[in-house]
Amino acid sequence: MSLDVRQRLALVATVAFAVLAVITAGAVMLPFIVALLLALLLHPAHRRLRVVGLSPSAAAAVTTVAMTLATIGVVVVIVPVLAVDIRDLADTLLANARNLLDRASEIWGHWLPGLQPLDEALVDQVRELAPSVEAMAPALGSVMNVGGFLVSWIFFVCLVPVVLFFFLREGRVFRENAAALVPRRYQDPARNLALTVGDGLGNYLRGQALVCSVQAVFHATGLMLLGLQFGFIIGLLTGASAVIPIIGNAVMLSVALLVAVAQFESAGPLFVILAIYGTAQLIETLFLVPVLVGRQIAVHPLVMITAVLLGGRLFGFTGALLALPGTTVAVTAARWAWARYTESAVYVDIGPDDTPPEEHPETA
Repeated sequence: MSLDVRQRLALVATVAFAVLAVITAGAVMLPFIVALLLALLLHPAHRRLRVVGLSPSAAAAVTTVAMTLATIGVVVVIVPVLAVDIRDLADTLLANARNLLDRASEIWGHWLPGLQPLDEALVDQVRELAPSVEAMAPALGSVMNVGGFLVSWIFFVCLVPVVLFFFLREGRVFRENAAALVPRRYQDPARNLALTVGDGLGNYLRGQALVCSVQAVFHATGLMLLGLQFGFIIGLLTGASAVIPIIGNAVMLSVALLVAVAQFESAGPLFVILAIYGTAQLIETLFLVPVLVGRQIAVHPLVMITAVLLGGRLFGFTGALLALPGTTVAVTAARWAWARYTESAVYVDIGPDDTPPEEHPETA
């Protein structure tokens, strides 16, 4: 028996209310969402520990402690070193940009002497943005409140491992309880959908992490062999930016070229940098994404770019951060629904008008 109109409206209203509650909660839900993503990412490790013989609680505790210690090690040992290099890189980029602006202004004045100088035109554009920046001042002031910032991050750092432990230990229970809320007729499809979306998102996160790692090693090695200043940090940032297809690669390519223009006198290294980034993009598109992420999980780059832009525009930093996993969930669920629809009687059933005519045997 199918759902009647009131039941369908109630189901739609429940889903809409849940989505609205998550959106309204905003940053409060961020630790739970991050813990859920980490649980999906670490699920294979937790499962292997269970196979070895550990109990669900022991396996979840070992996985959580290992993840926490690895994160602390990265933050304490690696981040301070990278922070210094990133600051020096930013200073170098700013100085190189000023030099390029001076050169462009000279060329602008030589070829187009009747127009406003380029540097003055850019200054006028910045002045036009001043009212908008002033209007954002109260919001920026509240964001940069030191006390609130520290409290929020302490809350985040302490809560994520706790939530991660329970997601790993009781993930199956949570899934069964959620499926029990669905009418009994649809509980099996609901469980199948939850498993499909969870496996798809977990495979995407693990595959994308491998893609970013390979990209970071490839770019850092190539730029360091070229002798580019800050080649190591630029390579690492390129790998991290690979989560945003095409745009991340293009932005870091611009950074590498801007550093190379000021460092090298000839154009040869510039072409080498173009070759490195072009080769890496081809390898990612033709090999890394199909093999590591999977063709059934991979999402079109334009969809990812649109999701990041819309997420950042509508919900700020949190929206941009969660746009990629959210899009993966939506696309995986849509593919699951399409597969079920194409297998249903509504799609494959042949109506009376479409029945092929009977074939009569030929008579001698």
